[in-house]
Amino acid sequence: MGYQPIAARSCSARVTIPDHWTQCEIVGSHVPQTKPPINTYYYSGTSDEIETILRDGFVDNIEERNTGRLGVYVGDAPGEPDPDFPDDQVLEITLPEQIDTSNWRLVVPEKPCRWQEWLIPVRVFNEHGSVRQLRRDEWENAWTKYKDAQRLKQ
Repeated sequence: MGYQPIAARSCSARVTIPDHWTQCEIVGSHVPQTKPPINTYYYSGTSDEIETILRDGFVDNIEERNTGRLGVYVGDAPGEPDPDFPDDQVLEITLPEQIDTSNWRLVVPEKPCRWQEWLIPVRVFNEHGSVRQLRRDEWENAWTKYKDAQRLKQ
């Protein structure tokens, strides 16, 4: 299966989370942590979108249907490059460990995803995030490392 886009296609437009996310629940800090908090996230988009983010910062481009919360949709995996979207690029965003993002984690219990997902307020990334664009080979390597780590967990 090819890469599943992690981000909305336009950074300047607000997008409503698709219908299959209507059952999302936001997992709070009351959820026991089984590993150290994740502090690296991935965001994909077209080259124009990525260029705009690198120049101007992130914008809230997704709205959570049940709560109306706005944020940036990210995952803990970069996904696989998809030949059907050759213009897509990936940003790697790192937050300091002391920033707890558990309140913004999205969970769809009946439709588990291959990776974890968050809807993080834009101010968190713009104020605290370290952002870098991955080259295509770095993107492929990051995806391979993620898949290998998942296999080891099984």
